[in-house]
Amino acid sequence: TIREVYLYLGDHVLTQNRTSDAEKFYLIADKYESQNYNNYKQINSFLKERKIKLIIVVYPLLDAADLKQNMADEQNVIVVENKDNFRQEIAASGYDSLFKDRVGIVFGHPTIKGHQLIAEAAAEAIIPSLQS
Repeated sequence: TIREVYLYLGDHVLTQNRTSDAEKFYLIADKYESQNYNNYKQINSFLKERKIKLIIVVYPLLDAADLKQNMADEQNVIVVENKDNFRQEIAASGYDSLFKDRVGIVFGHPTIKGHQLIAEAAAEAIIPSLQS
């Protein structure tokens, strides 16, 4: 999530003893967290009325634990995580095989191979729900 990017930035500037800058990044991260969860819950409410599942695809390399925990009470939600699959592929083939740049600090715009990895993770998460 965008929140994790701000947390990462806060941690990074904190290692440079820029405490005031770190605090600013942490405040922005908190703002994004509550705003995103409220938005997801509103979207899910709208979709549930129409019997449509909400599918949230998490940015590559970002942890989905907070999102999953915050959405645990919500039914009708599929969270697609792309952390472990991208870490494994980066270990095998390198960062540049999956990303064209580093626009998100810890992730970037995906290459064709990166898009394929995202699609595979989405399919693995979605297909079981179609069969039930």
